[in-house]
Amino acid sequence: MSYIAKIKHSKRQIAGILMTVPLVLLVLGVILPDLPSSPMLRDSFWAHKIDPDQRYDIVFTGDSRIYRGIDPAVVDSMLGSKSFNYGFSSAGLDSFLLGKAVKLLDPAGKRVLVIGISVNSFTQGSLRNSHLKSLLDWNNRDVWIRKHVYPSLTYFDPYAVSDIYKLSRGERYVERYHVSNGYAASYKIPLDSGSAIPAYADQFRHEMYLEEAQKKCIDYISRLVAQDIRVVAVRVPVAEEMRMLEDEFAGKSFEQFRKELEKAGAYCPTIGGSFVSYDGSHLTEVSAREFSRQLAQQIK
Repeated sequence: MSYIAKIKHSKRQIAGILMTVPLVLLVLGVILPDLPSSPMLRDSFWAHKIDPDQRYDIVFTGDSRIYRGIDPAVVDSMLGSKSFNYGFSSAGLDSFLLGKAVKLLDPAGKRVLVIGISVNSFTQGSLRNSHLKSLLDWNNRDVWIRKHVYPSLTYFDPYAVSDIYKLSRGERYVERYHVSNGYAASYKIPLDSGSAIPAYADQFRHEMYLEEAQKKCIDYISRLVAQDIRVVAVRVPVAEEMRMLEDEFAGKSFEQFRKELEKAGAYCPTIGGSFVSYDGSHLTEVSAREFSRQLAQQIK
């Protein structure tokens, strides 16, 4: 085969590939089941969270129980406010996280900081705030692309073999990312209100509850209150077995925490009712909306 013939053959191969790839993608899009959550939207969600476009009347902060458990849209519809969920996975309640959250408050707004109190937030591992810090390592270009480009690329969400296997068994971990307000509506099929408990029990065997970190948190809250920032401290409902496990791990120090928070000037509402956790630690979407509604009433 001559050199020119080889070039022509290569061009025909390239043209064939260019025509085949879109067809393959189209077929895969039709035959593959829908993912219960979008990896592209997930990245966009976190990019918006670390780089929000405005300042807010109310900011919610804490760990995953906060970002999965409080819907700012519900709160805003009741209070006529602008609010934002600044929660992160395994977040520790230290001055680093709380300081970032405070900076999102509008100086001319209501200036309400809602802190999700969790036993896990005062362990050494959580106080590293590894998730938040890893997101802050993204450069400005990557953040912009994730915020503005990724939402248009959900058709190209990557699949894993495990995703297809779980879907074939009827298992789904649904996450709907509200990129504009930092809330992730979540639930699992099948629901198992005890599935997260073994992991927490194992973690507590290897970590300590740091009372000194709790005291530092209280001191920081008292300084915020002195700056006329209204602080609300709330414990997001969990499964009863989980709550008992956490109370045993923290000991009496956590029982006194509420009183110490109130002495520091925080408002600590008691929110009752029947809430459902899909894994023992996080509220289902329905319960999260109801919890948000009751929390908004208490804030009001």
